[in-house]
Amino acid sequence: MWNSMLGQSAVGALTQTLQFTERRHDLISSNVANMDTPDYQTRDLDVKNFQAELREVIENPVNKSTQSPGELAALGDNPDIWKKARDASKQILYHDGHDVSMEEQVTEAAKNQSMHNTAVALLKAQFRTLQMAITENVNV
Repeated sequence: MWNSMLGQSAVGALTQTLQFTERRHDLISSNVANMDTPDYQTRDLDVKNFQAELREVIENPVNKSTQSPGELAALGDNPDIWKKARDASKQILYHDGHDVSMEEQVTEAAKNQSMHNTAVALLKAQFRTLQMAITENVNV
């Protein structure tokens, strides 16, 4: 019952967002750590795809797949779900074949951290609301 109650509120979506940002942070960190590795190609998770899948699960709860978007993001070791973020400005390969740009990775890490912090703040607010309802005290 507890899982179904949480799954039908914002808590479920926020939890999935935290799982996604955690996995994405791991990949960004790996990109930075391998910056000097010859022929290393950056790996990332597709934020827009995650948001679209999460929206689909929220809007159509009857058609939920057995795996949540956050769980799918946790499968980041599967190359099929890595996103190769390539546009004209990101097509640069360095002399040793790697394509890691420190500036790009720092920017993506900051965006990811912002999404994570927002989800944490909203999750805290959800739990505070639950705590107020349970204790019947608004001064929690």
